[in-house]
Amino acid sequence: MLISKKIKKLSLVLVVILLVKLVFFSSNMLSRVVYAQGVTKVEEATLPKTASSEVESMKSEGEIAEESNQQQKDIKDSETESSEKEQIAKPNNENNQPTEQESKVKEETKDTNEIKEAEKTDESEIKEETVDQNDIEKEEKELIHEIKEAEKTITALQLDAEIYSLEKDTAHEMIVTAVYSDESKEDVTKTAKYTSSDEALVEIDSTGRITAISIGNAEITVEYQGVSIQAIVKVKEPQKTVLEVPKSILTFSTQDKIYLKWDEIEGCTSYDIEINSKVHTNVTRAEYTYEKLKLNTQYSIRIRSKKQEEVSEWSSAVKVKTLKRKPISFIEYTIDLNENELVDIIVTASAIKEIKDRSFILFYDSEKLEVEDLSTATKQRDINKGEISGTDIEVKEYVPGTIKLIMNKEVDDNQVWSGVVNTIKFRSKTGGKSDIKYVVE
Repeated sequence: MLISKKIKKLSLVLVVILLVKLVFFSSNMLSRVVYAQGVTKVEEATLPKTASSEVESMKSEGEIAEESNQQQKDIKDSETESSEKEQIAKPNNENNQPTEQESKVKEETKDTNEIKEAEKTDESEIKEETVDQNDIEKEEKELIHEIKEAEKTITALQLDAEIYSLEKDTAHEMIVTAVYSDESKEDVTKTAKYTSSDEALVEIDSTGRITAISIGNAEITVEYQGVSIQAIVKVKEPQKTVLEVPKSILTFSTQDKIYLKWDEIEGCTSYDIEINSKVHTNVTRAEYTYEKLKLNTQYSIRIRSKKQEEVSEWSSAVKVKTLKRKPISFIEYTIDLNENELVDIIVTASAIKEIKDRSFILFYDSEKLEVEDLSTATKQRDINKGEISGTDIEVKEYVPGTIKLIMNKEVDDNQVWSGVVNTIKFRSKTGGKSDIKYVVE
């Protein structure tokens, strides 16, 4: 019994100690109460009623403490939730809240943007004001120009000629210029008014075109804004186009032929050639050959140019005599030329008797070749007719295109002579081919 009482007292003391701890250490109250309850349940049957009531009372206090603890927990949870919401709304200083320097930069950026926006607005307003000012100035200039145009008056008219000289059946587009009080000028040809004193001689239309109708003189009047001017139109016969007369007629002959060549006439379509009063027509090239002529006979030749029905004057007569006998030789060949090239033409003879009576005639194209030296046998340059000093050669005839030589050389009877008669140096004017004709009479 004694032991049982001691156990009961000890249990009661333990319960009291536990209750005290629950009061002073509320943070661990729940776990400790549960542990104490477990202990008291073991001894519940032996506890006195007073102890049981005390336990009941302590339970109520524990529950109260638990409820208080729960309320505190709920308050803390509410505070934590509010703090989290505030952290979401406002970043904390440690992670998200901007520093003082960053806040200052943001403020400065904001101020700069506001200034820029203000400047843009000012610039836009300035541009609008400038555009408005330009429009105003433009309108003012236009108004001033209109006023000046309205105030200026015409003082005179000018024509492109004082006297118009036209051939019959021709026309002229005249130009009319108005001179104003401010010294400005204006072409008023299309708006002026025109009249002719004699439309049988001269007509003029509304555009200022003058047409010559008949031979004679007429006066035209031009009027514009109350100012007028007059001019004389003289109508004359049309001038006929005069074709050129053929020039530089070159000739050489054989016993029965005469070769002709002359300068080509621009614009003509054909030539007429007269030989001893007999006319040959429709010669289309500036060269011609007469054939089947008599020996040792002189012919008079003239040439004129033609263009449809229009003809030129006859050229001066050229006297050409056929050879008295058949030439010893007649050579015709073509040479190739380079521009500004020096060319030597060698005149030769072969097996000639009575050389003193012979003529050596060279015919060349003077349009492509010109003589540099009539004889290269001497050191000096020979370009004139006559005897060539230091040689047996005499230049009997020399005109551009024809050179006629003779030799003052004696040959014994029953002997023949062969060799070089003369060498003539030419310079080419152009490149291309050129014909050479050479005859020994």
